[in-house]
Formats: sequence, structure tokens, C-alpha cells
Amino acid sequence: MNKNGVSRLGGWLAAVALIAGLTSIAVFRPNPDQVSAASPNDVIINELMYNPSTGNQNDEFLELYNTTGSSIDLTGWSFTDGITLTFGSVSIPANDYIVISPSISNTLTTYGVVSSAQYTGNLSNGGETITLTDNDNLANEISTVSYDDAAPWPLTPDGTGPSMELKATNPDNTLAVNWGASTGSGGTPLAVNSLVGLSLPVITGVNDPNNVAAATAVNITATVTGSTNVVLKYKTAFNADTTLTMFDDGAHNDGAAADDQYGATIPGQAIKTLVRFRVEATNGSGTQSSPSSDDSMDYNGYYVKDPGVTSAAPILEWFITDADYQDMYDDTELQITDQHDAVIVYGNDIYDNSSVRIKGSNTLSLPKKSVKVDLPAGHSLTFPGMNSTINEFHLNASYYSQDAAKVSTVHWAMEQAGLTSPDTQLTQLQRNGEFEGAFLMVNKYQSAWRADNGYNGGQFFEDYFTIHNNATTSADLDIWKDRMILDRKDSSKRDYVLDDNNIPALINYMAMAAITHHNDFSRTQNIFYYRSATTERWEVLPWDHDVDLVAQGPRNTVNGYDIQETQSTNSRFFVTSFYDQPDLREAYYRRLSTLVDKYYTSNGLINKYNELSTLYADLSAADQAKWPTEGRRSKQTDLNALAYFKLLFGAYYRDPWAIPPAQTNTDRQSVSIAQVVADANNADEFVRLDNSADTPVDISDWVLDEINYTIPAGSVIPANGSIYILRDDLGYRASHAPVLVAGQYGTDLGGSGTLTLLTDANVEIDDYAY
Repeated sequence: MNKNGVSRLGGWLAAVALIAGLTSIAVFRPNPDQVSAASPNDVIINELMYNPSTGNQNDEFLELYNTTGSSIDLTGWSFTDGITLTFGSVSIPANDYIVISPSISNTLTTYGVVSSAQYTGNLSNGGETITLTDNDNLANEISTVSYDDAAPWPLTPDGTGPSMELKATNPDNTLAVNWGASTGSGGTPLAVNSLVGLSLPVITGVNDPNNVAAATAVNITATVTGSTNVVLKYKTAFNADTTLTMFDDGAHNDGAAADDQYGATIPGQAIKTLVRFRVEATNGSGTQSSPSSDDSMDYNGYYVKDPGVTSAAPILEWFITDADYQDMYDDTELQITDQHDAVIVYGNDIYDNSSVRIKGSNTLSLPKKSVKVDLPAGHSLTFPGMNSTINEFHLNASYYSQDAAKVSTVHWAMEQAGLTSPDTQLTQLQRNGEFEGAFLMVNKYQSAWRADNGYNGGQFFEDYFTIHNNATTSADLDIWKDRMILDRKDSSKRDYVLDDNNIPALINYMAMAAITHHNDFSRTQNIFYYRSATTERWEVLPWDHDVDLVAQGPRNTVNGYDIQETQSTNSRFFVTSFYDQPDLREAYYRRLSTLVDKYYTSNGLINKYNELSTLYADLSAADQAKWPTEGRRSKQTDLNALAYFKLLFGAYYRDPWAIPPAQTNTDRQSVSIAQVVADANNADEFVRLDNSADTPVDISDWVLDEINYTIPAGSVIPANGSIYILRDDLGYRASHAPVLVAGQYGTDLGGSGTLTLLTDANVEIDDYAY
């Protein structure tokens, strides 16, 4: 049966199902041979539209194919990995198909076909495992696919229009090589896959030239089967392709004659030459290439490096046409959003079909501009200083300082203080083989970073209005903000402050903002907001440190101590809400005192700045020579700022009314484990720490040894007060009065035991038998 006929035959059934609000419908096809049991691969996952080009996940779909000669009853079958669905009365006729999706109505509107069932959840845009089991207690796995949006899986189905489909009706669908991108946008739901029946050439084993020296000819070889004609196309820089015939004759560095290995030679090139190439093989069914047509890169390549270019920082090469580069700098209205084609090179890795754009707001008028880079879909870069692989990143110009070390010093300090910060690495950028400048590579809390650091489960906002994770509006963020700006006399405000906030994280942020003079942020600028899905508490993450550690910044304020004094209540609402609570204000001052001792009393910041400044001295000098110095601060100016803040904190504010004196051992010994409640109900289980001193005590990075729990940075117990560590933060708040919470531990206490409290220096403070 022609599958397209299924959509016409079942159209009225879809309409009835939509009106009735059903989530699963049967496609009626009488078949006396219908069976309800099946063996593995009798039904296979045959096509996936996992990232629709519309950007609407309700437009995704999954197609199943019955590989047998009998109709199969799917009643009670389930998806146990990936999406969630248990089939109602649904069957697949012999050698035929059904489609399932998250929205029956969207599938009908977008593709004109009937979805036989509606699943919950969504196919992951980043790849995942999808598993179909039969109705035998979910024990019989019928079909499973662990797809990905990275090579060797086809890459163009990742949001560019095509679906991902099997190349035949009976291959091993667990292998990436058996999948390809549909030849048309929108895929082939309820129609024969576009790749079925094609006998395209197969290209494998294309060699990857590395460390190519100047004037050295490069032999390109590839194993090709099923082809009548094989060519090598290569280009230098952004010039037109040169086409060479590849031979399997044993005379072109291709091995033995007629062994399916083909060869051709690219002539030697001068230093600073980018070479890109592709292999194309043609037969009666069409042309196949490497990179494949369903790859996001059109060319492989290599770069003939200049051995005289060295740096203490990693070197990143950026290739772009002179016209596009000039357009980026000249087009003042479109430069922020205009994407320009580029090639990125790091080491021996070539990223063809990358894109770049100018970025920034207040810095757009400066001569040296920052750049946003997107690598081709499905390809990622492993770079020094980056804990996550990256497929998009920022190259921040840091124009305000002539010394390349300053912003790197700030990021180091943030991380050392335990503040969540993006991955960064000072980088020497070369454009078209020539020095472009010193840039700070930053992974701006991108999706890979969020996944690696546990921030992909909750709501994630940038500058208040840009949504990155798990929200469709800023409604919850608005609620939080409105609660934080309630009048301090409102009786409910204290409870909101205690229950809505990740208090240690926010105190740590506030203290580090003061330490580094991070004044260039507001409610809607240079800030990220995160609400944990586990605890439903809010925290903030810093962004943009270009004007940190400046005694007289672009706002013309000296505000290194009290970060709330120059902004309105609504602008820095979480800061003001903490200042309204006397115990939290004192906790902030105590944490600030700890960090003053760490970074100023002991010269921690100045020493690190000098270390990095010496390391990158040559890079800073080259950057100063490349870019005008007007408006840029010298190294000495930045050192003066550091000395100024050291004096500010050490002399001016070391008074009883301001920053408290350094925390003493007597202060630390005032902390005790006051109560441990071990309960089968996690919502009732907790550990309470008390402080008997008349001053707050900073317990950042202290440890509850037996449950291997490190207390978060920014945790401070108020004077003569308590702090709680909970087993189930959200559950506890549902049935208990608000308390000051340090965090949530993950190991059950059990029925009885002993807890030992250790400082960050591994000194035992107390133990408690329960």
C-alpha cells in the first residue's frame, strides 16, 4: 500500500480524535493475519524528526516500520527510553508504517499526515536513546536507537529541515552509517524514505593531513566503492575549487591498483595557507561526498602554520574574507545580528562552515570589538581552559585594559571563591594568518556547560528576558523579583527571602562583586538567573568583567565596598532584599571579610595579576601595538586600582560598623552540630548547626565528613543563630516554617550514626552521635 494513501484514508479519523482529545488512535486496516507479539526488529524505528526547523518541538515525529508480512498489534507496547508512550489500540499493517508525535494536531497541520499516537516528552535535540518494547512486561526490546547530533551521525537533521531516516528497510538501525538526512525538508512521514533504493557510492577512510610544512605536497586518499568517477576538489583560502581526478591505478599513492583506494595530490603551499578539500564520487544513482551532504561542513582541510608564531596563550586561527570582515566593522546597525561565514582552526582541526558576528552593546563603538563564534552543527572544540567541549563561544576583546591579564585574574578569583563562573581562557587570535589580538575565550553558560555543571534541569535566564532553559515566559522570575522588592515591613517578605533564594550562592556573588568591583550589572544587564528544578531556589551567575577592578569606572563611581548603593531597588532587587534582613546583611559582611583576607590582606589578587601579567607580557605588548591605546588603561593603572581596593578594605572599612575583623579560631569553635534528625521521610530529615558567638561565622567549604557533604561557599551562620542543611529542601519547606538553609545533602543519614564537622582546613570542630 502506498503510505501517502494512509493519510488520506485516515484523515477523518484524525479529525475525530482531535475533537475528542484522544492521545492514541487506531488506523483501521482490516488484516486477518494480524499478530500481537513480535521479535526484535519486526518493528523498527525508521525515521526521526528530532529537531524541526520550525523551532517548535511539537512538530517533531517518530516513524515506525513493520518489516514483516503480517499486521502487528501494538496494544500495550511502550517506549521505555526517551519519549513516554504506551500504545492503545494501534496496529501496523504488513510492510507499512505509522507515525507518532507529541501533537496530533501539529503533525496534521505541518506534514498533512495522521499521527497514530501522541507521546509525552520530546526527542532530545542533543541525541539520546529511544527504546520500544512489546507488551510482555516491557521485557522484550523490539527496537532501540541511540542517535546523536554529532558525527558520525548525519548532522543536517539537527534543526535545518531534513529528518533523519534509514537508508533501507532492513538495515541495522543501531549503526550511524545506516542513517542519513532526508533529501527534502520535512522528511518523509508515512512515505518511503527518500534514501531507500539509492545505491550511492560509499566513501570511507579519507586521510586527515596534520602538521603540514610549507611547500610540502599532500597526498589525499580515500576508499570508494560503487563509483564510476572519483574527484578531489580543493581550494586555498576563499578561492574557487580546483578539481583533480583521483585514481585507483597504483601510481597515485593509492596503494595497489584496483583495490578501491583512490589517490590524488595537492601541491605544496606557502606558510599561512588554509587548504580545504572534499572527495566526490559519482555513479548512476547520484553523487556522494566526504564530508557527506548531510554533514554541516562542506570541506575537510589543513593549515600550513607559520612556525614563527608562538604564544604563552593557546593560538586560535580565524579565516574570513576581507569583505566580510570589513562589513562586520562598518555596518553599525546590523553588525550584532549579521552572521558571516568563517573557518576556525585550532591545532590540526579545521571547522569549515563556522559563522561569526560582532557582539556587545556599550563596547560596539570601541576600535577592538568582541566576536561571537558558532562552529558548524554537530562539531565541537576541545580547548585549553574549557572544562566542557564547546560548539559556540565568545571572544571578548577586553579593550578597556592594555594588560591581557586583568580579566583573567577576575575569573580566577571568582572560581577560587567558589562562585559559579563560565569557562575562560586567554587566547591569541590570528586572522587570515596575521595577529588579530589578545581575546578572552568564554563559554557563556552554553548548553554543554549547563549540562556538565548541572544547570540544565532548571529555569535559566540571561539579562532577565532571554530564556535558555525550561521556561516559556519570565513569569516565575517576575514573581521572585516582586517578592524581593516588597516593603521591608511586609510580614511575608522574610519568609520569601528565606524560601526563594539560594542564600549562600547570592551572598557569595555579592561579596565577590565587591571584591572585584563588579559594578557593571543590573537586573537586565550582564547577569544570569537560575532557578533549580530540585529546590526551586534562585541564584545569579556573573557575566562581563571588562570594567572590574577599576577605581574610576565608566559609571564614574567608586563602589568597591557597598554594591547596592548606586542602583535602584528594582535594578538589584536580590541585593536590596538581603540588606533588608539584618542577619543576612551581617552574613554578607562576614563573607566579604573572609574574601578581603584571601585576596587583599594576603595580596592574593595582586600576586595572581602579576603572575599572569608576566606570563602574557609579550601578548599584551603585541595587542597594544595592534590596537589604539586611547581610552585603554595601562597595567600600572590597573595595579593602582588593586592597591586602592586593598587600602579601601584594609584601612577604611576595617571598623566595627563595617567589615568585621578576620575570623578567629575562637569564632570557629563557637559552631556546633546542635541537632540531627534522621527520618525515613526525607522531608523531615535535617542537620542544624548553631553559632554561640556574638559575630557571624563563615563556614564556607566546611565538611560533614561521614556523608561527604561540603557546605557551599557563602554559607554563614548569623551571630547566636542557626543554619540548616536539609535532605529534601523543597519537601521540608512544604511542611516546616522557613529557616536559613545552607544546602541539600544527597546521602541518607540512616537510623543512627555519628556526624563530624570539619573546617575547610580539615580541623575537627564537633561531632554528634544520633
